Amino acid sequence: MPKDSKAKVKPGLAKRARHKKALFLPLDTAAANRISLRSWTALQRARASDGDKEAVLALAHAAMVAACVAERGFGEVDGKTMAKAKSGLAEVIEHGCGSGD
Repeated sequence: MPKDSKAKVKPGLAKRARHKKALFLPLDTAAANRISLRSWTALQRARASDGDKEAVLALAHAAMVAACVAERGFGEVDGKTMAKAKSGLAEVIEHGCGSGD
């Protein structure tokens, strides 16, 4: 009896890609979304000159994670961009320590 190729529905390309990426994450989707939202919100606050300690900490964590992920071969981070981010964060932290903010 011939097999019907349409009998078995294969998941879509986007769904398979999300599943494969999820296998690399050591945390569930909800936690990853919270971390990503925290980083994005911190970046928007910094761009609006409305940052605080929490925003700087979130950006520092995001920069560290991006560097670690790139070092392990999952994507690329431009060295100049990372150096600029590190020096900017260091400047903000210095200013915050000096002013007590």
